[in-house]
Amino acid sequence: MFIARRAVPRRGLRPGRPSTAPSWGHVSAHDDAGSPGTGTGARPGAVAVCQIQGAVAEGAVDTSAAVEQRLVTRPISAAVVEAVLAGCDALLYPEDTESTIATLAEAVRQGALNRERVREAVRRLGRAAARVGAPLGAAPGRPEDLRWAFEVAVRTIHVLRGEARLGEARVHLVELDDDQGGPHPAPPRTALKQALHDGGVELAEGAPMLLALYADVRAWKGRAGLSAAAIARASELLATSPEAVVVLFGHPRQAEELPAARNVVVAWGGEPLMQRAAAAWLLAGRAAG
Repeated sequence: MFIARRAVPRRGLRPGRPSTAPSWGHVSAHDDAGSPGTGTGARPGAVAVCQIQGAVAEGAVDTSAAVEQRLVTRPISAAVVEAVLAGCDALLYPEDTESTIATLAEAVRQGALNRERVREAVRRLGRAAARVGAPLGAAPGRPEDLRWAFEVAVRTIHVLRGEARLGEARVHLVELDDDQGGPHPAPPRTALKQALHDGGVELAEGAPMLLALYADVRAWKGRAGLSAAAIARASELLATSPEAVVVLFGHPRQAEELPAARNVVVAWGGEPLMQRAAAAWLLAGRAAG
């Protein structure tokens, strides 16, 4: 959340960018408060100080896990107002949308939030939407941008352990989802299966196992690693199929909780883009083999 007490250095920020997503991170060299960015006081107009001209989207407002762990002691309502004051134009994933709207409206009525700052946010978002130019419901992004994003996604995938490749054109795809149960729906899990099918891979029980483990890092989980249930189920599957290829849609360190996994490929996150990228990477490896 963009509410660090000091404006971030201008280095690394390009004023002409159409949009910016500030980080939650606390960097001690720039803020000695000793708490995460979400727990420090805002600097009104910080975005203007950094000369950011495009729309600014705050990363996430869902900080329930941080509050429960006493990392953030100030009210979330205060953080919402301070984020807008600092220059954020869009607040993503509020725990309670209506309450967030009411908080901002009350801040305007009380004079804590300037009406012109709100109008500026609306103008910035309007310009960003106009640049996209896609009709409502259409897939976002220009074709060249989508191609670039896919190419970059494929490049991020790498083997962490063993030989994570498809040995043949038949696999038994098992999906283990450790991202369910949060305040927001997990991304759809259909892209991996569809991409493998489109690539000529037959999905069939009894074939060598391909274990897709979705384990993104999310604040609501209150943990960085895998759940006990996911570890138990994955260990059970790997005990019967020790040569299975595990596609970890999560952070590489989570593989440490699966010592029985001999073949692990890291795909970082379970979004449809990364599912398609993982399938392309696996298919390319099969073709090369």
